[in-house]
Amino acid sequence: MPKNNNDFITLFGSSDISQIEEKIDAIMANKLDELKAKKFNQSLLSPPTGSNGSTAISRSSISLADGREASAISAISGQMRGIDNNEDIVALSKMRASFDVIRLVEKLPILSKDQQIIDVVPENGELRIGFSQKKKEFKHRFDKTLSDKQLKTIQEMSVQRGINITSLCDKMFNKQLKELSSAEAHEVFEYFKDSSKK
Repeated sequence: MPKNNNDFITLFGSSDISQIEEKIDAIMANKLDELKAKKFNQSLLSPPTGSNGSTAISRSSISLADGREASAISAISGQMRGIDNNEDIVALSKMRASFDVIRLVEKLPILSKDQQIIDVVPENGELRIGFSQKKKEFKHRFDKTLSDKQLKTIQEMSVQRGINITSLCDKMFNKQLKELSSAEAHEVFEYFKDSSKK
């Protein structure tokens, strides 16, 4: 991922994020068609704010017709990269998550129907800036559905926070609550823990 304007100009012939987005959209459309993608989703997990180093954290997920599935979480820190426009920071975060998930799914072998992919969250400096708390080991897995305890806790937290959990799950993952994996349920917990989220 380019780190400054000169890098963007070298790669895309421009440092204007909107122009780069158009080129990336065209590249992604061709790539998704080439891979025969059944489903491709993007979501913003955390917007850039002054308290998180102007860091946008995004998630991209993809499902292919041959059964391969993957997801990737990416972070772009405006503070680290000297970018002041929050819309540009979000756009770059989503771009990188898209590139990462494509690279990841292309490396996966074609599996039989009873096999599942375990996804991991990569560690990087910008992601650490985005989360003010200390990095924890990711015990939660994308190949395991959420537990009854997770389901109950999420429902209780949504009532306490006054947040419509159906709308939230649809916005974050394009899924119903009961369809979430253990790892996705954990992301919902982190969302509820942030008092600024509504």
